[in-house]
Amino acid sequence: MTMNNETKMTAEQRLQRDIERNEAKLRKAEEQRRQLKEKRRELEKQAYENRLTTRAQMLEEFLLEPEVLTNEDVRNFLMYLFNYPANRQRLQKLIDDRKAQRATAE
Repeated sequence: MTMNNETKMTAEQRLQRDIERNEAKLRKAEEQRRQLKEKRRELEKQAYENRLTTRAQMLEEFLLEPEVLTNEDVRNFLMYLFNYPANRQRLQKLIDDRKAQRATAE
């Protein structure tokens, strides 16, 4: 009758082997977690850059001669538009409506 390695191991040796296996699994899971966090950051960055590009294109559609205006000109014009009380109220309503839509979708 032959004994396999499992039978020959003491209880302490089996526990040590299990600890080592679980530590290896933990290291692998931690690495996967780190990779997923990095991927999430990259996707968030891409979404941000896409949003900036899209909105900049939309803004330029409405500026009559965007190449003539300076950044300061555009900033001042936007400040004027967004500080007008009716426009601020309209913007806030858009924000509130969008948040309400998101809440009902969840």
